[in-house]
Parts: sequence; structure tokens; C-alpha cells
Amino acid sequence: MAAGFNMRLTSRSRLWLWALLPVILALLWGPYLSDQDYFLIAAARNLAAGRQAAFGLDGTAFSPWRFPLPLLLLTGMARLSLPLDSVLWLLGAVGWGFATCIAYYAVRALGRAPAAPAVAALLALTPLGGTAFGSTAGWVVALFWWALVLLLEKRQHAQLLVLALWFGCYFDWPTWLGVTAFLIAAWRREKHLSWEAAFLWGLASGGLLGGWILFDLTPLPLTWGASAIIETGRRWLTEDFYWLLIPLGGLGIKSGRAPVMLALLGWGGAALVSGAPPLVAGLYAGGAVAAGLGCAWLAERGARAWRVPGKSYSMAGGAFLLALPFLLARGSALYTAYQARPVALNALEVSAGEWVRAHSTPGDVVWGEVRAGVAAQRPVIPWTGEMPNSETLARLLAALNLDPPAFCVSTRSLAWDRMTGIGWFEERYEPVQRFGSLADAGAPVTVWRYRESSYERGEVMPVDLPLGAGARVVAYRRWPPTLKAGEPVYLTLFLRAETPIAEASRAIVRIFSPLTGENFAQVEHLIPQGLPVEWWLPGEIIAERFSLTTTATTPVGAYHLDLSVPDADVEGFKLAYVAVPWEGTIPPEATPVDASFENGVRLTAAQLPETLKPGEEARVIFYWEADAAPMEDVTVFVHLLNQDGQQVSGHDGMPMEGRYPTGAWQPGDKIPDVHSFITPEGLPAGSYRLAVGLYHPATVERLAVTTVEGETPSDRAVVLGSFTLKE
Repeated sequence: MAAGFNMRLTSRSRLWLWALLPVILALLWGPYLSDQDYFLIAAARNLAAGRQAAFGLDGTAFSPWRFPLPLLLLTGMARLSLPLDSVLWLLGAVGWGFATCIAYYAVRALGRAPAAPAVAALLALTPLGGTAFGSTAGWVVALFWWALVLLLEKRQHAQLLVLALWFGCYFDWPTWLGVTAFLIAAWRREKHLSWEAAFLWGLASGGLLGGWILFDLTPLPLTWGASAIIETGRRWLTEDFYWLLIPLGGLGIKSGRAPVMLALLGWGGAALVSGAPPLVAGLYAGGAVAAGLGCAWLAERGARAWRVPGKSYSMAGGAFLLALPFLLARGSALYTAYQARPVALNALEVSAGEWVRAHSTPGDVVWGEVRAGVAAQRPVIPWTGEMPNSETLARLLAALNLDPPAFCVSTRSLAWDRMTGIGWFEERYEPVQRFGSLADAGAPVTVWRYRESSYERGEVMPVDLPLGAGARVVAYRRWPPTLKAGEPVYLTLFLRAETPIAEASRAIVRIFSPLTGENFAQVEHLIPQGLPVEWWLPGEIIAERFSLTTTATTPVGAYHLDLSVPDADVEGFKLAYVAVPWEGTIPPEATPVDASFENGVRLTAAQLPETLKPGEEARVIFYWEADAAPMEDVTVFVHLLNQDGQQVSGHDGMPMEGRYPTGAWQPGDKIPDVHSFITPEGLPAGSYRLAVGLYHPATVERLAVTTVEGETPSDRAVVLGSFTLKE
């Protein structure tokens, strides 16, 4: 055991004192949880309810599976219907108490007993200033120091258990590197590695690889760590008075034992590279430990210079006195932070979440403040209103653009004000409840509800249309399938950026007749319209909306819905048919037919000529009905056949003279279709038959048909009636 240390040298009362101090301070501070804690609570509730644990878009820093042991513990408590927020807050306070106790014990184990009180005092104040660390951070820090002490005491089996718990508390590459470093240090000390240690390393490596594959726990991006470096440095230099500890920390690192100092430096490097909150919390804690060691080093040097007897308690008192100004400065900063705690704002967010819960269904998704989503007990897409980097924000908006959440809970901030002011948001969301001052339009917390609209109706149809300006139309959706004259058509285009988009393009959508070229509706606007063009990143799909209102005089028929993008040399690309259906009724004098064709079209009835006379026009009216939506246009034929089955006259053509092709028919549509032909002069007397059918215009292949009697004619034609032509 290092420096001959054992537990009898440290009274249990002192250990309990340092363990209880952070708990007491946390009780005075009040129940405040970080966003990360609420992510964990929401994930635990999802697991307890049998839903997917992962939620939201920010799957890097706050994925719940990075905290497997806390997540499973909270899931069990959720099954018991315990108040998870209170439980997690208490566990976090106990974790920091344990961390303080272990740090006190570790410093004494290092043979630096005079530094222990100063280290514990500095460490006890750390968690309160960093509430964003999360309630699991204290346990991550405590288990690290415990593993370090067990390494120094050569207690390998106990150390392996602690390392397993440490990796379970925070599951990512920095802790994997830490486990690897601890095992290498133990191997160098003992000259061998037990099978248990090899098994633990293999389990940690396999678990990390499996987590990356199964739960998308990819390493945190370096940009995240860079932002953490900036934020940590800003707080150290301006708010938290930690800059005062930098010289002392340097002295502490210089005076400490090599394994401990290497561990501190390694932890600090991992924290600054990854920016993970538990590791940044450990960086704060490590700074406190190093500063306490530096105070003890100065006290020892001062005692030697002034020839003060080197009693341990006097050295400890001197170290504590040197740390006292920093403790007072830190206490002052904490008091200021205590006064500025957003307790009232958090209470409003919880109230907003409870309102959403009362006015929503379990499947509704909440976007915005995570506390509100947890209080609503609904799936959450978290966004705290802090402006992320442009790429993260762009990908967030692209995902929301495709699948907008049912509710949004916003607070007052520059980022939220910008978000709620863009065209995309204003078009889709409306404020339904404010918390704070109902008379104030700028209330601290606002609940927004998604406006249900016809843009979400209809089937998404794939398409592949390059726009030439670095974008591509990949799908569209339109509603309604059929419409009345004067009604609007709602079109949504799904566009993917292939390359960075430099500027918006002008898009023209119109409804027009391909036969006459007449426009019945037209609209144009820039794409993207609802989002800034710089937020549309390569690979992201956005949804652009168009609304076209047809003229009140639009006749029955099918029309082209087409897209033109002049900047991309796209002209008149047909997206779909838009049809104004026939709303008449079949006259009683029509002859029932009820013949079904293979493309889902049914000939329900026909009006036939009473007689046929040579040289005169014969007029036939077919009444078609679509039992299913035909996939392509087909041609109607009506043939006058003699006794030998030879065609003597007839007519082939698209339904309604091409004004209502079958490709535009929707289930339930009824279409009156007039076909006329001339009975030839000099046609010999005899019996004649009138046959009708459908064929593919490209191949002239007829469509199979089944008559009302269940027969399938070999010539794929339905005989409507016989006529006798007299001399």
C-alpha cells in the first residue's frame, strides 16, 4: 500500500464529512437537472413502456446508450413508477459526495495527506458550478479515482470490478482508452495480465464496437470537443475564477506522482478532444485535485523556509489557508450562479409539457425544450434554443421539414426568435398556449401546434428529376386526387441537394391542358423558399410546398401538373395528372354491361344507336368506372363487325377524345366517353355486331376482359349488341 497508508489513518468521521458536504450543498442548491439528465429520463420511460430508447436528432453527445448502467437503473425505477427526476438528482448528489470522499482518500494514499482537506474542499464545490455535466458525472469521476487508488494498492481484482462499473457509467472511446491505460499500467507493475483483465478489455472493445454499429454511438466529432475547449476556457477565465488555480495546478502536477499526473493529463486531453460532459466534469475535478496538491507543495516549501516543524496537520492547515481565497472566490461565483438559476423558467417548461400532455396523443412528438417533452411524456426532438453550428442546425431543420413534430415548445432566445420567424416555421406552426404572461406575446415559454393541412395527405410518389443547379427532385405528393373546378391543388416537392447550393432557383408549377395548351392554374416561387439557402446542405432532403387554385370554369377532364425550372433548363416536366371528374349519373336508357378489364377499369353501361344506316354517323356513349387507379394510358376501340367477324367500321381513341386519359383515373371515378363512326356506304344487308375493348397504344396489345357472365373472350372484346342492316 502506498506510503504505508491504511484506513485507520483516516477517521471515518472525516470521510463521512467530505462525502456529505456535496450532498448538503446540493440540497441547498435545489433540485436542478441538466438537459442530459432529462434525456436519460425520457429514454428510461420509453424503455419501461416498451418503446425505443433512442430519440431526437442529437444522437452524438446525448445518446442515452452512452450511459448504460444509469439508463438501466432508471428504467427499473420507471417500472416502479418512482419520480425519476428526484431520484436522479439525489443519485447525482451522492455521486459527487462519493467522488469527494474517494479523492480525499486517494490524495492520502499518494502520501500527500496535507493536501487532502484542500483537495476535498475544492472538489466539493465543483458539481454546483457545472450542472450541465449531468447527474452521472460524479460517479464517472469517483470510479476513475477509485480505480487509480486500487492500481496504486495493487488490488487488481477490485480494480477490474471498478473499471467495469466505470465503463458502464460512461460508454465511449475515452473511457475505453482509460480502461486500456489502467490495464497496461497494471500489467507493467505486475509483469503479467490476468485472464479476467483480458476478458474485461475484450468485453469493453466488443461492446464499444457493437455500440457504434447497433446504436450509432460514433465518436463525438472534434468540433464538439473544440466548442468544449472554447466554452471551458471562457468559463475558467471569466466566470468561475478557475484561472486562479492554473498556477497552483501546475505546481500540483509537478509535485505529484508520475502515474497520477499522467492520468490527470490523459483525462484532460480526452475531455478537451471529445467535449463529453462527464469528461469535462472530470477535468474540473482534476484541476481541483492538482490545485490542492499545489497548495500543499507551497505550504511545505513555506514551512521549510520558515523552519516550521513539518507536522502533517500544520501542513494541511497551511495548504487549506492557501486554498481559502480560491474557495471564497469560487463560493462567490457559485452564489451568483445560484441567484441566476433558471428555476422559474424550468417550472414554466414543465407546465408547458403538462399542457401538451393533456392536449396530445401518446404518439405525438414534441420538438424543443427537453424538460417540456419529458413532462409531456411524449417522444422528444431536443433543441434547447442554443444556436449550434450551421451544419447541425441545417440537418435538424431538414429532418423537421420532412416530418414536422406535432408540437413545439420554445423559450425566449435569439436562436428561437430566428427559428420561429423563418417562413418554414410560420407556415406550419401556430401558437396555442403561452406560459409566463398571457398578455405578453414574448412570454418566456410558448407552445406551438402543427397546422394540419392538405399538404400531408396523399401518397409520396418517387421521381428522379435533375435540376442542374446542384439539386434533384426525388419525390412529390399532391392532394386531392380529383378536384372540383375552382378548388386548390396542394403539391409538395421533395428535393435533395447534390452539391452546395449557391442561390435559390425559380420554380414554376402549372395545371394545363396538353391538348389545347390552356393554363388553368399557375404559381411560381423560389426554391428553397422556407429555409435560408445556406442551410440546405448536400445530401439533405427538403419539402417545398405549392398551392394552385384552378379556375371556376375548368371543364371535366384530366390536366398535366408540371414543373419548370428555367435556371436549370427544366421545361414542362409532367409530375402527375390533375382531374376534374364527371359528376353526372348514368341515364336509365343505357344498357348495363358490367365488364371488367385487367387494369382495374370497368365498363358499367353503354348507350347504343337504335339503328344503323349506311352513310350515316353512329354515336356510342360508354360509361366507364375505375375500380383501381390504372397505371398507364390505354386506348378505347369500338368496332363494327360483320357476320364473319371482320371490321367494317369503328373508332379508336383515348377516353373523352384524350381529355381524360385512363392514367388520370382514380378509384371511383365515372367517365362518360363518346365515340362516333360512319357506317360505310354500300354496306351489304345482314347482321352486324358492335364490340368494344381496350389496348396498349404502344404495342396494340388488347387488355384481357371478363364479362358479367364470367366469360373471358378470346379476342378480348365485349360484344354490346347486334344490328340487322336491311337492303
